[in-house]
Amino acid sequence: MLVLNAIVDSSIRSNLSSWYVRQPFRFLATRMVQVATRPNGGVYLDLSPAAKVLPIVKALGFKPYSDGTLFFTPRLLLSSAPGARVTDWCKEGNCDGFYLEDRLGRIKVLYRIKTLKKAIPAARFVYGDPKRLSAAGGAVARALLKKGIPLAMADAPVGFVPPRGIIHMPQHEIRYSKHGIPPKVGDLRESEIALFGP
Repeated sequence: MLVLNAIVDSSIRSNLSSWYVRQPFRFLATRMVQVATRPNGGVYLDLSPAAKVLPIVKALGFKPYSDGTLFFTPRLLLSSAPGARVTDWCKEGNCDGFYLEDRLGRIKVLYRIKTLKKAIPAARFVYGDPKRLSAAGGAVARALLKKGIPLAMADAPVGFVPPRGIIHMPQHEIRYSKHGIPPKVGDLRESEIALFGP
């Protein structure tokens, strides 16, 4: 089991990934996870549980804190985003990014490239408020297209209804947490997704 520990905004995040137990020892798998997720004052995350592992994740007390994925389609290119614009481009660690300015102010947005159907690049947002990104969808889509990126994806907040041009996929990439307070939806900093790619 890979456990990525980091302190983000003064909180401990432990991201569990890549579970594997050899066949003769699989009866100890649940115990392994129980020991690995003892309370440490922070939060444990499982951001990409495989279908076979998901029942174990839920049985061990992990709860969903996101509601699937928001898929930004090229239809957004035709939509307006009053008062929203992408300003400076930046890079942080393994992630590319930009600054988004809207009526609420300026925020940093970070993403990794995910290749869909082995050919189409998509920006997988790993940091940035999904609601503000959605509201500024037209400006975001046009800025990404200038970089040769026609599609984008973000985590969906629970109960959020996206605007036209964004498809909600409720069963795709649900994020799970245990103990502590989960990060805000859309904040995947220092996680397997930010470090190794989606």
